[in-house]
Amino acid sequence: HGTAEVMFGSTFPGDQSDMFVAMNLQRIKSCMQRPICLVMVHCDSLYESLYDLLNQHYTEHAGRRYVRIAHGSKAKPCPIDRRFRIIVITEVSDAYLRLAAPLLNRFEKQLFRRRDLMEPRDKQVLEKLVALWDALKRCLLSATPEGALASGKADRRLIAGFHDELLPSLAFVLCRRDESPQTIDRIFEEAKRWLSLVLTPETVCSIGGSADAGRLRDEFGFDMLDEYFEKQCHIDLPAFARRLVIEKDLWCDDAGAQVLVMTYSPIRGKMGSMLQEAVGEGCSTEDVSLHELSCSHDLEKCVKQFYANFAEAGQGGVRRFLLIHSDPVTSSLRLIEHCRFVCEKARCEFLKSKWEANAFVVFVVHLQRGADTGFSFDFDSQWRFVFLDSVEPSVGSCGMPPLREMMNTPLISVVRRLDNFGLMLRNVFRPSLARLIYPGRRESEDLQCQIKTILQASEDPDFVALVRTWMLDVLRQSRIMSEDHTWFATIAGGTRELALAGTFFAALQDSVAKIVGGLLTAFLAHIDRNGGLALFEASGKRDLWMQLASASLKATHSARLWVEADRALAELDGMQIEVGTDALTQERPFVSRFPLSWWISRIIDTWRQTIEGLPTSSQANALSEQFKLSFLHAIGVDPHPSHDLLDDYFADFAAMHVNWMPRLERPAGAAIMRKLME
Repeated sequence: HGTAEVMFGSTFPGDQSDMFVAMNLQRIKSCMQRPICLVMVHCDSLYESLYDLLNQHYTEHAGRRYVRIAHGSKAKPCPIDRRFRIIVITEVSDAYLRLAAPLLNRFEKQLFRRRDLMEPRDKQVLEKLVALWDALKRCLLSATPEGALASGKADRRLIAGFHDELLPSLAFVLCRRDESPQTIDRIFEEAKRWLSLVLTPETVCSIGGSADAGRLRDEFGFDMLDEYFEKQCHIDLPAFARRLVIEKDLWCDDAGAQVLVMTYSPIRGKMGSMLQEAVGEGCSTEDVSLHELSCSHDLEKCVKQFYANFAEAGQGGVRRFLLIHSDPVTSSLRLIEHCRFVCEKARCEFLKSKWEANAFVVFVVHLQRGADTGFSFDFDSQWRFVFLDSVEPSVGSCGMPPLREMMNTPLISVVRRLDNFGLMLRNVFRPSLARLIYPGRRESEDLQCQIKTILQASEDPDFVALVRTWMLDVLRQSRIMSEDHTWFATIAGGTRELALAGTFFAALQDSVAKIVGGLLTAFLAHIDRNGGLALFEASGKRDLWMQLASASLKATHSARLWVEADRALAELDGMQIEVGTDALTQERPFVSRFPLSWWISRIIDTWRQTIEGLPTSSQANALSEQFKLSFLHAIGVDPHPSHDLLDDYFADFAAMHVNWMPRLERPAGAAIMRKLME
């Protein structure tokens, strides 16, 4: 910036006026009078006014050189220094396909590619990088179902913004760093770290779970999962900011860093408070979104004010973050490049002041998964580049463990580590209820009462522990859930699931939620048989309900529960389960009054044949002995319940063993049955 003047064309809405063109022409006139080089980037709106300048059509008068500068229908001769030079930079695609041939013919044309500027050491590093990149693509393609991912799309699946010159730019930058190691191997080790920083988490998981992962580790000494999830931070923006402040390896200079963050997470508004909380005391943040700015002057003012705040604070050790959000859909690619240029120029001026401060500019580019926005980037010594799964804190969402703790661990361990299992139950119980098919017709009041009961139960530690213990037992018996350490690789390859979830962490969370929700469906179908779930909140019956419910989940008489649980793990989407009724007249289901009376009745029914084969005088004693040997006695069920509980059981027993009759209500039938048994 000291020997040249750079003019960057603006695509801000407020800069598309004749006034803005006139201001830029005035700036060019000022530059022309000095012995400097003017570099013009994306200044398409100015080329027509500079016809004579670009054609080098000069006139001389009184020993001075002049050139005409036009604006609209007017033109004016302007003085120009004989040592003034002008360079126009444009994209290769624009030069070949968009710009007019007469404009191009005015220039001496040069095509700059980093490969053409490389020295032997650069080429050696690049060869190693290309070999590593080919190995990464092989691992990704081998982990992806055949035909699901074309070889040509694997590059941009691995790195959002990949293009043919990306790897050469990495080799070129690292070989020219002031602190660059001298050996090729050490440069390559640093290149692997820089490259892994911009990989997407889902592709890293696919590579880590592929059959060629071991070969990649042996050939390049590169444990992808360990490097990505343990040594680096890709979870969310606050966590990355906390590490950025501490680890100076991520800094660009002694005053901090400029970081371009890529993410598939959408713009969520202001993030300053979250960063302040993550980084800690002594941190201040400023937020700006490119699509909210109207002109380039607003952007320049914002960036300059950010650095001016250090001088106003008048103290060292201040940590400030400038967050700039952009979306390639609403902010053009040229606008993104323009913003980076403004940040670089302002930082260059700030570094000259030699303030003792930590200034971090974080430029977040919110990409759309699967959308070809044309976004690309080159590695640059002035910036660090990283891909983050989310901008919002992901740790603690629905009680899920951090992303790195879910890697290389079976799914049962993830479920076991859920910090708040009750919260997870509250999040998934509604879809679980929707998959239950109840006998008979249910009114809206019944559903409201059921939802209220489940919400209250999900906050009860004993109920939550009951559900959690049973679910872990089910997962423990499933080989896939308890032994598969690469389950996340399947989710990483699900393009549709990732697009719906938004982030990789959200996709993992959805997968765990589907498993918990499916098992909860089976659990509710078992526990709410004959409307028994409502008895959990019934006065004086909670302890008995917990006692019997816990025992019934493990009993042989509940074989259907385990069958439905296995089906829930196999059919996570669209599974429906019928809630059974034990009424003898199936068309007339009943609501039980005694906790799990149907399960007790089935156990007692197994004794019938043995007891009835004995003499009448011996049946009472035999029944007592049979109870002592039964599962009911083992779990501590009282053989002498209270009068009210006995009435409740007789009511359920009558519904389960006596046909419904229009002229005889079930309470009356239960009373007759009890009278007969007395």
